[in-house]
Amino acid sequence: MLASLLITHFLLLIFFLAAFYFIGNVISNNLKIKIVTAGVFTALFVNILLGVVVFTTIAAIYFTAFKTILILLFLVALMLYFFSKREKEIEIVRHQKIIFTKKENAKIVGALLFVLTFIFSWFARLIIDTTHQTLTTSANPENIIYAHFSKIIAHTGNESTFGLGFFPSNFPQGVSPYHYFDLWLTAAFSHLFHITELMAMHFYTLPLLNFVSVLGICAVIEKYISVAWFHILFALLLLFFTDCYFFPFAHYITDYNFDYIECTMQLYGEKLSSVFPVIILCSVFFIHQKYLQSILLLLLIPIFSFTFAPSIFIGLMVFCAFGFVFKLLPKSQLILIFSCTIISILCMFLFYFMFQNPNANASLNPSISSVTDWKGFNLVSFKMVIAELWYRSWQRPFKIPILYSPFLLILLMATNFRFKINHANKVALGLLVSIVFSAMSLSGLFYKAME
Repeated sequence: MLASLLITHFLLLIFFLAAFYFIGNVISNNLKIKIVTAGVFTALFVNILLGVVVFTTIAAIYFTAFKTILILLFLVALMLYFFSKREKEIEIVRHQKIIFTKKENAKIVGALLFVLTFIFSWFARLIIDTTHQTLTTSANPENIIYAHFSKIIAHTGNESTFGLGFFPSNFPQGVSPYHYFDLWLTAAFSHLFHITELMAMHFYTLPLLNFVSVLGICAVIEKYISVAWFHILFALLLLFFTDCYFFPFAHYITDYNFDYIECTMQLYGEKLSSVFPVIILCSVFFIHQKYLQSILLLLLIPIFSFTFAPSIFIGLMVFCAFGFVFKLLPKSQLILIFSCTIISILCMFLFYFMFQNPNANASLNPSISSVTDWKGFNLVSFKMVIAELWYRSWQRPFKIPILYSPFLLILLMATNFRFKINHANKVALGLLVSIVFSAMSLSGLFYKAME
C-alpha cells in the first residue's frame, strides 16, 4: 500500500515536471524571450522554473482573490522585460545546438532519473515510519508548522501567520510577511490531489524545487563544458554543502556550530528550497554577462521569502553606491537598479499597509525599539546602537572566510592559483560584499529579534 502510494506520487511528480516545462516553454516563446537558448539544461531549468512560478502564482491568486504578495512577481517581470529590452540585454547567447549521442543521452537521462528518485526518497523518508510502513509526522518540526500555515492560508485565503493556534472561525484577518511561495505551492498540490499539506510538501514541493536547483547548477556548468552524467551527480552533492566548521578548537572563533548556514537537503534547511533556484537563475544570467537581469532577478527573493527583504533591498542600494564610485556598471543601469529597488520596496510596503490588521500587527509584531537598542532620538541611544552594532558585527567578516575557506581553496586550485580580477569578478565581488555587509549590519542591529 505504501509502496504503491509513493510510486503514484513519484510518477505524478514527473508528469508535473513535464507540464511545467511545457508551460514555461510556451510563455518564453510567446514573449520572444530567448533566455533558454544557451543549452539543454539552461532550457530545462529556466522553463521548468518559469512554469512552477506561474502555477504557484495562479494558485495564490485563486485562493486569495488577488490579495497575495506574489502579485508583485508581475511587477518584477515587467521591470525585467522592459528595462532589459531597453538595454538590449534580453538574450543570454545565440542559439547553441547541443547534440548528444544515444549513449550519452541514456546516461544523462539515467542520471536525471536517479537524482530525482533520490531527492524524492530523501524527503519522503522524513514522513515515513519504516518499521510499520506507514506515514507519520515530519522529522523536522518546522515543516509541521509550515504545513499548518499552508492549510490556514488556503482555508482563509489570507496570507497571514496570525492564525496558528486559533479556531477557524476566529482566524485574525490581515496579511503579514512570511515565505509564502513554498506554502502556496504546497497548498496547491494538497488541494489538487486531496492529500495532507505535509504529504504535499514532502512529495512535491521540496523534491520539485531541489530538482530544479540541480538543473540550475547543471545550467551553470553547461556554460563552460558539456554536461556529462557525473556532473549531474556532482550538482546533487552541492545541495548538501554548506560552510565548514572544521577546527576542533574553533568554537570561540566562530561561535556557531557546523550548521551555521543551512542547505536545502539538510534538516531545518528545507525552507531555503524556494530561494535557491532564484539565486542560481541570477548566477546563470551573471555568467553570461547579463548583469542587469541578474541583479533585477534578485528582487524576486524578497517576494518568495520576506526574511531576505532587508538584506536584498539595502544591499542593492549599497551596491548602486559602490557601482557609482568604482564604475562597476554604466550609470544608466545603476539608476535602473536603484529605481526598481525603490519601486519594489514601495509596492511591498503599500501591499502590507493596505491589507494589514492593525490589532493583530500591534499585538504580534514587535516594535523597532523592542528588537534594537534604539530608545529615541538622543545621543545616548545613538551611541548604544553603534556600540552594540560594532560589538556584535566586527567578527563576522573574519568568520565568513574561515567557514568558507575550503571552498575558496578549491576555487584557487581550479584556477591554478592565478585568479584574475576581471570586470565580471569586480561586479560579483561588489554585489556580494554589498549584500553580505547589509545582512551582517542588519542582523547586528536587530539582534533582539528571533527572526
